[in-house]
Amino acid sequence: MIYENVENTRAHYSYVSELIKPVWHHISSDNPFLTLVDQIITHLDSSTEAKINWANENPEFSLKATTSQVVDNLLTAKFYQGLFLGMTVRAFEYEHSRLLAETGTDVEELKQSIELGLKRLDELCGELEESLNYKVIPIQKLVKIQVEGGLRIVNHLREKATC
Repeated sequence: MIYENVENTRAHYSYVSELIKPVWHHISSDNPFLTLVDQIITHLDSSTEAKINWANENPEFSLKATTSQVVDNLLTAKFYQGLFLGMTVRAFEYEHSRLLAETGTDVEELKQSIELGLKRLDELCGELEESLNYKVIPIQKLVKIQVEGGLRIVNHLREKATC
């Protein structure tokens, strides 16, 4: 499963890297979205090699993966890949808007990269939705649960302090 995670990660970041290449010269140095993207791509090889070495040297990885390990290594990783791709698309949109406002230039390369990125992002989200068994919780219910949890913690700490 670790190896599958590494291969999926490499494939994803290779795709993003190829998506960036044709428009890199349009990206300004102050683009807030591509700073992190560039760092992750730059350090990808060393981080994936470290993960493979870690899996090879750790005997527990020869055991069957738990459900949480599968979710963490495959589904959660895919979720973060989607966030990363979303930041990349946002970087392209940022530059497209900037160039349009500053120079009146409508850069076709950026528009194509935006479209390709959004298409892949839609595919990633679809894959996640098919893989996850979830139901939507109304925001009011979520807030009530969080507030109740917070109040219970405060109450526990107060009781502990008075003992």
